[in-house]
Amino acid sequence: MKTLSAVLIVKNEEKKLESCLASLRWADEIIIVDTHSTDRTLEIASRYTDKIYQRDFDEFSAQKNFAVEQASGEWILSVDADERVSPELRDAIIKVLEKGTGYDGFMVKRRNIIFGKSLRFAGQRSEKILRLFRKGGGLFEQPIHEKVAVNGPVGELAGELVHESITDLKEYFEKLNLYTDHEARLMRSRGIRPNFVDLYLKPAARFFYFYILRLGFLDGYAGFLYHGLSSYYAFLKCAKVKELQWNKPETSRV
Repeated sequence: MKTLSAVLIVKNEEKKLESCLASLRWADEIIIVDTHSTDRTLEIASRYTDKIYQRDFDEFSAQKNFAVEQASGEWILSVDADERVSPELRDAIIKVLEKGTGYDGFMVKRRNIIFGKSLRFAGQRSEKILRLFRKGGGLFEQPIHEKVAVNGPVGELAGELVHESITDLKEYFEKLNLYTDHEARLMRSRGIRPNFVDLYLKPAARFFYFYILRLGFLDGYAGFLYHGLSSYYAFLKCAKVKELQWNKPETSRV
């Protein structure tokens, strides 16, 4: 039977970490990379593993690739602190470890619970992400909204990853600032200059597409909040890029 390392990166995740780690007890090892948490994150983590590492945060892919480097398992399962592995997904992974496979990675279904509701429309119920891969055969890419790229064929597993994402507006706006700050700096470094369409039309078009055309309104108030705030996210990251451009220091004159 192949060995499995569950890896995750954390910072101040005391509210959700316990249920995540409890769903990973069956893994051969759990690797945690922490970014100087100031709450009870480390206390909770130490109940499940002694393989806890500290690393200054630079970008999401680098942080997760560092976590993978510390793992000794032949397979890697990447999980976020606000996710938990369902029993069905656990059994599907164990089957792969026991019987072997010709795949180098596996997609898993993710069920998104946002503002206390399991969203079913606008693609939220059918989201699939690559989270299980052979060590040495996969690498996280992109500084933010990171994804795993694998070299070989990819399959799909039964069961689901339960994602208890945003519980309230306070949590949403804390993450909003973190993620839009990173995105704005990345966009600026790539020379992207948002225009009228990016700032005004695309956010509105996004809301119309997902909330109306993709039936997001059928998820009720939680669906309205999610798609409305997602459109605001699209606007805010572009607005922050423009702010960075405005605040660019003038080049000194000779």
